[in-house]
Parts: sequence; structure tokens; C-alpha cells
Amino acid sequence: MTYPFFYYGRLPAEFHEGANGGHLYEVRLRAEPTSDQRVQLARLLEERLWTGAADLASEPWLWSGPVVRFAVGERWVGSWRACFASVAEALTEAAQKVPIDQVVFLGAKQRGSHEWDRWTHQRRPEPRPGPRYPSLLDLSMLAYPRATDDALPLAAEDVAVEGQRAETRQRLQNVEARRTLASADGLSPFDGDRAKQLEPSRPTLPEDVLTLFDVPDPLWEKRAPKRPKGARPRMMQADGDHPGTDLVRPWAHIVRDDKAIGIAYIGDDGGRHEVLGIPQDRWRFNNLRGPWPSPDGRRLYFAVGGDLFEADIADGQAHSVFRAPNQAVVHLIQLDERWVCLTDRLLLLLDASDRSLLCKEETYQGFGCWPLLQGSLIVVNHPQHSWTVAWGLVGDRFHALREWKVNLRHPRLVDGQVVCKADGGKYVSLDDVLQRLDDAMTS
Repeated sequence: MTYPFFYYGRLPAEFHEGANGGHLYEVRLRAEPTSDQRVQLARLLEERLWTGAADLASEPWLWSGPVVRFAVGERWVGSWRACFASVAEALTEAAQKVPIDQVVFLGAKQRGSHEWDRWTHQRRPEPRPGPRYPSLLDLSMLAYPRATDDALPLAAEDVAVEGQRAETRQRLQNVEARRTLASADGLSPFDGDRAKQLEPSRPTLPEDVLTLFDVPDPLWEKRAPKRPKGARPRMMQADGDHPGTDLVRPWAHIVRDDKAIGIAYIGDDGGRHEVLGIPQDRWRFNNLRGPWPSPDGRRLYFAVGGDLFEADIADGQAHSVFRAPNQAVVHLIQLDERWVCLTDRLLLLLDASDRSLLCKEETYQGFGCWPLLQGSLIVVNHPQHSWTVAWGLVGDRFHALREWKVNLRHPRLVDGQVVCKADGGKYVSLDDVLQRLDDAMTS
């Protein structure tokens, strides 16, 4: 049997961990590709690996002469065998359009017994030399040691290719979203000129207010995180103040090492102040949420893990006002006399005066939370699980009105309908939700 190219590590007996986008593949083409061929190869792999066991990582591809390196992850737990097979199938198809000389799996620790591996070893025992990479990579310890060709330039990102990859992923996401919406019950398309006016506006702070914060320039920079050790460079928040968009009380996250470690705000004196008394436990800072200014702008509420804090803008001192044990507070909605508090497990209704619990309903990994009709209708989405629930708040009780297995967000009332934005840029109306809310109120 013959194969279209040499493959070093088609199915290795042992390999380095790489399930989360860390399986590195180096592909050497038979000739240095043109710009169009680079785009063609990237687009084909994006399309073929959009579904299935192999998940093409979003990190940039690195190019040098006829060689390109990219990363792949496993879409499902324990799917490494199917993942490697999917990559081989995609590359076999790609070789028909852009001829491939060899493929080296840079994670192989021991040579495998796959027929393609044996065929390759018999005809060319060692792979051809390749380029150097910006991050250190010891290629001598691999099951298939690959020498370095000093004549090749240092491998680098191709901005044009990355732009085409992003466009391809967005197109595929839009197609998938439209298919999901088409099969979802209880949703109707909301088209026409009104839909074009529904794009959520993102308020911006006046320039004279922004200058009061210690805003870094640029806001984002490409660097390697301190943890985990040896992590590849990526876009990270620069150290400094990252302002929010709240006009009631301007605030900013104080960022260090790509994590929000504090909150700054503009006081009544027009100066920059910081919230005091935020717990200094590093693990808990991973869950810093908010702040959510009070309607009058006199207080800032924020969450650290399962603790909800209040800070008076007069002195900036924070103190705990509510605790959700073994949970993480995600969002807070302040109604006139009650609060709606979303955690990663529950939807809570609290008395605003003493923070006593009035009722609770189970939810799961909620993320976004939006009130309508003075809080009597609350839409909660769970984007990780493509799940949205409409809740009615009647008296001191939550009523689950309807749920959809799609990701919906930014609800608003338009012409007597509840309209949400869905993945893919489409707008939909939530069928009979208002009628169900009315039924809950009158029952």
C-alpha cells in the first residue's frame, strides 16, 4: 500500500498531553506555498475540523518557507484516537490541493505501529529538517527527531492567513447558529429594518473621565502568561485600569498579570479612588465579578467568589453583605425593594433591605442576566451549554416560563414582542413568553 506523503506519528504508542489544543503538527509542503495556497490550506482545515473529534486550535499558524506548524485539541474527553484520525483525513484531502511532502506530529514520545508509520519509517527513517520557532521546543527528544535547517527563517505568523481563518470560523459559526435556530421551538425570526436598529450600543466614557484612570496604552499586549510554565504567548490585558462603560458611576478594573485584582472609581471630588478591603486571596480573584453601581451611584456592589460586597463611594471601604456558600456570584440585578442574584448554580431573590433570602430556583452555570418589565421578566443565558431560560418574577416566586437550547442575549421589548440576539447575528422573538408571564400573574 502507498500513501500520499510521509507521516511521522500517525498513531504514536505514547505522546505528550495535548487534549486542550496542544497537539502540535508540522507540515512540510513539496514547494514553498503562494499566499493563495496558504489561505487555501488554512481554510480547508478550518472547515474539515469544525466538527468531529479534532478541534483546530485558534492560536496562529507559524510559517517558514515550505513548512507550517499548527495546533489541534481533542473535542471530547478521551477522543485522542479519533482526533489523530481526523487530522490525517483532513491532511490527506489537503494534499490533493496543496501537495504535502511530510507531516511530523511534534508530540510523539514513542513510535507507533500504524501502517502509515511503518511505511514512512521504511522509506525515510528520519524527517527532513525544519525551521526554528519563537518558543523553545526540544525536537531532539521526540520519537522522530527532527533536525534544524538554519537556512529557513524563524517561523512566524501570517496576518493575512489569520484574517481568513477568522472569517472562515465566523462563517461556519453563523451557519451552525442558523441551523440551530431553524430547529428550535418557540422562536420566530425577527427581520426587517427594526432588527438593524437593535444592535446593543456600548456606551463610552467621556474623554475627560477616561484621563482620570491609569489606562494602559495599548489595552492588550501579546505576551506569555507566568502560569503555566512554558505557556505560549497570547493576547493579554496590559497592567493598569480597564474602564467599564457605566455612566452612573465610572469605574475600572485594576489589572495585574491579566487578572482583575481590584476596582477603581471616580469619586464625587473628581479624583480616582480604589475600593478597599477586597480579599487578597489569589484563587478567589479568579472570580471577581462586577461592580454593579447602585441606581443613585452612591454604592458599588461586586462579587468575589460566593461573597457579595458593598462599597460606599465616600470612603471606598468594602464589606460583605451576602454569602452564597460553595457557589460563585455571577450577576446582580437591583430592583426597587428586591435583588435578583445569579450564581453558577441558583437564581436567588433577596430582600434589598436585609439581604434575606426570599426564594431560589436551580440553574446551571448561568452567565448573562437581563431584566425586563421592571424585573417581572428575567432572561438568563448559559452560553457554554447553548441554553436560555425566561423566568417570570411574580410576587416572591420565580416561574420558569420557557427554555430554549440556543444562546440568546440582550433581550428587549419591540412592538409588544420580546426580541433577543442569537448567535450568527440573527434576531428572534420569543413566542408566547409574555402570554405565559400573564398567565403566571393571574393564576
